[in-house]
Amino acid sequence: GQIIERAGTNFEHGDAQTSVALWAKSHFGRRGGPPDHPTGWHIASEVDLRLDASTVVAPDLCGWRRARVTREQLMPRPVEILPDWVCEILSPSNRRNDLVVKQGKYRIARVPHYWILDPSVRSLTVYRWSESGYILALAGEAEDTVRAEPFEEIEVRVRALFTSDDEGG
Repeated sequence: GQIIERAGTNFEHGDAQTSVALWAKSHFGRRGGPPDHPTGWHIASEVDLRLDASTVVAPDLCGWRRARVTREQLMPRPVEILPDWVCEILSPSNRRNDLVVKQGKYRIARVPHYWILDPSVRSLTVYRWSESGYILALAGEAEDTVRAEPFEEIEVRVRALFTSDDEGG
């Protein structure tokens, strides 16, 4: 019932968000597939998530393991089932919010995996939740090829997460 203004995103942010979503959905969004193909995730963008009674956030991307959650359970707004993975893409207007404010909220809620993509330097930082808070699981730059939790079954060159054109491949 309230209009809340927020800073818009730039092209780099939108391109990275689309690229990560396409990569994640193409490799992990299937219900079935060949034996050597990982499956079993619901991947979505900009979903309103209720983390607790007073906290609703909308991560750039998030995902739930199909083994734990059905698509129908994700339909109410806001979604009240904690995601298994969230991904935030930094831009000049949201950097502090993603690195400090949202990260703190995800940590308190115990979101198992938290990714930060920084288009300005083409880096990926992966955090894993632990009892003591988030621990750094991986940090990669554009030319690195990584296996990033929770999607470690598939290698990806970090630069491919930032653009959906041939330049990223």
